[in-house]
Amino acid sequence: MNSTSYNQIIGDLENVSLDAILSQVESTGIVMIYSDHSIASLFFDNGELIKIRVNGKDASKSQILSMKEWKNGQALLINWESSFSTSTSFLDDILCLASLLKSTLKLTCCENDSAEIHIKEGIVSKAKFEKKSGITAIRKIVGMEQTEMRIELNVEVDEEFHQDYDSIRWLFHKNSSSESSEESPTPQIERTEEKSNIQITNNKHMNVKKLNAAVDNLKDQLGDSLVACDIWMTNDGQVIAGHNSQPKAAALFERMTDQLKTALSKAGFPGLGSYYSLVLENGSVAIILQFESYQWGMLLAPNTQMGLLMNIVIPQAISDFNEAVEG
Repeated sequence: MNSTSYNQIIGDLENVSLDAILSQVESTGIVMIYSDHSIASLFFDNGELIKIRVNGKDASKSQILSMKEWKNGQALLINWESSFSTSTSFLDDILCLASLLKSTLKLTCCENDSAEIHIKEGIVSKAKFEKKSGITAIRKIVGMEQTEMRIELNVEVDEEFHQDYDSIRWLFHKNSSSESSEESPTPQIERTEEKSNIQITNNKHMNVKKLNAAVDNLKDQLGDSLVACDIWMTNDGQVIAGHNSQPKAAALFERMTDQLKTALSKAGFPGLGSYYSLVLENGSVAIILQFESYQWGMLLAPNTQMGLLMNIVIPQAISDFNEAVEG
């Protein structure tokens, strides 16, 4: 039987110290601390504090204990049990703890059982939302209105792709999945102690809604011929969108593109154009579109109609991406 596991452990922190609350936690789970201006997530493994985040940014215990604003806050505990239910508003923290603990679990949205995320040993291995899959499905689930989700630990899960938490955490930043905002900026991605908006040209920010639409348009045009695709940042290979996403492949193609540019330069050849393609041993085709600060890689099945791809699909994909950049 499932149990709802987000329980108010302390309703008012005015008369109880935060340190006293933390000393009471003996289980595995997440303590959420709320104030008017901040949200802290504290991750525990059998009572041991293993990670702290404040407003999505890593923090230390001394930092949160010194913040006086918690005096007006509340505390919430999410117990990490074999089977439990909690709110989708905690999805980011659930995936983070699963990554930290290398847990295997299945997450299902209670009001829409076609919305699922599977995690194997801390790595997202499957995601679906109605007819969507992969990172597109994760975006859809993140964008859902707050509802209840069911988590089952140590169950059999499916493996359709591999996406680690760090490569998808940008989805959970404010406005990253907003379906209502026409001008949603690209979410901030944490690198070290600072955050900066993804930029492709000076003073231009990615319109995430249009970026998602560009990926969806590519899928609609190619159908089953599109095996996978990823859009990543040049220089670091950070994936920001995709279908059946392959972050390791994106990182390798990022390196290969850089080596290809160097080879062309040393040979005295002209530089890369708007894209290059590779015909693979089994007849599949890899296409890598080139933009100023991004690359868009596509893996296509052997039966892909190349005339349609070269004359219609690629020009449209380039146009859709540039429109997302321009907002």
